[in-house]
Amino acid sequence: MVPTAIMAEIAERLKEREPDVVELTALALLIHEYQYNGPDPSGVLSKISSDDVARGLIERLITQLEKKLAGESRGAPQT
Repeated sequence: MVPTAIMAEIAERLKEREPDVVELTALALLIHEYQYNGPDPSGVLSKISSDDVARGLIERLITQLEKKLAGESRGAPQT
């Protein structure tokens, strides 16, 4: 287990080995915040305003992780 407070720091240290890790970690942390606080149209408790926005972000994270695990993104630009 890794505390969320240091996930960005760890990702920053790993970026030379896995260039996408910083962005994927930031997206995962954003989704974690949403999971904890729920949707917030005012943007005070969560940067995600609705369940539909969260769904899109979760789908994007899963797609990117699947590509990474399949080895498709090594050396190839992300779409």
